[in-house]
Amino acid sequence: MNRGADKQYTEMYLSYKLLSVRHNELEKERISIVTFIENVESEKRKVFMSAFDRVGNEFSVIFRTLTGGLALLELENPDDLFAGGVILRADFGNGLRESSQHSGGQRAVTGVSMILAMQAVQQHPFYLFDEIDAALDAVNSNSLARFLKSKSAEAQIIAITLRDVFVAESDMTYGVYSAGGVSRVVHYKPAEVPRPA
Repeated sequence: MNRGADKQYTEMYLSYKLLSVRHNELEKERISIVTFIENVESEKRKVFMSAFDRVGNEFSVIFRTLTGGLALLELENPDDLFAGGVILRADFGNGLRESSQHSGGQRAVTGVSMILAMQAVQQHPFYLFDEIDAALDAVNSNSLARFLKSKSAEAQIIAITLRDVFVAESDMTYGVYSAGGVSRVVHYKPAEVPRPA
């Protein structure tokens, strides 16, 4: 007969009970962590899709304003949002195609529309564009200059450009030139057109 059996049983029972309690605690912690991760993933998807939809809508509107055509944003992998990229599709009158299939000038218009769409979603007090119109033809440069002029009521827009259409649409123009190895600055402010009395 084992005289220590009762004591060993009690010790084993208490040890098992402690392990069982700890196992249950760990399972609760695991469920809590998994739930937290799922909530973060869900919120991340929701925030991303909200921003994606807003930028996509602005992109379509701005592209239509600049060109009169249709443009869309598409997800490369809709089933796994963060495993793919974003595709820009545009129609310049020859069918809706991915931006990489368009000419250089058309890609520039599409890219400029996308940049302006992202900026429109998160407004700022001023914008600085460095030769944003460099690859645009005359028609699209005119459209972009007029568009930026309309946006200048909401924010200060500074555009570095060589196009005279931007000068014609600007409220203030600064020119920089070199004279004798020294940079000189001139400025031009169009006269206000008097209103009829």
